[in-house]
Amino acid sequence: MTSLGAFGQKINCNKINAIVIKRVPFEIMTAVDVPCDDFEKAFSDKLEIIILRDSLAINKCIYLLSNLELRDSTIYPNIDTRAKIEIYSPKDTLTICLNQFLTIKEGVKYKTSKDLINFVVSVK
Repeated sequence: MTSLGAFGQKINCNKINAIVIKRVPFEIMTAVDVPCDDFEKAFSDKLEIIILRDSLAINKCIYLLSNLELRDSTIYPNIDTRAKIEIYSPKDTLTICLNQFLTIKEGVKYKTSKDLINFVVSVK
C-alpha cells in the first residue's frame, strides 16, 4: 500500500486502474483564473490528455504526490489551473488540480514541486 503522505489518504497502487493527466502548457496566460471545475471547458482547444496504466508511471505519480508540502491557503486563495490529475480506482476517483505554484486536492492546498511539474509536463 502506498500512502499519499500529506494528502492523508492511502492508495493501493495495485488497485489503481489508471491515472489520467489533463494538461496545457503551464506558461499559458489567461485574463482570469481558471478554476479546477472549468479547466476542460476553458482549454478545450489546447487540452492534452495522457492516460497512465503502466505501474512504474503510476507509482512515480503517487510518489510525487505523497511528498508535497502543505501551503498556506492565504498566499494563493485561488488556483489558476493548468493540469488536472485523476486517479481512478475501483471504488472512487480522486481529482487533483495544479499549476506551477499550487496543488489542490479536496480543498487542501499544497506547494507544487518542480519534480511533479516535470512529470506532468513530460509524461507520455
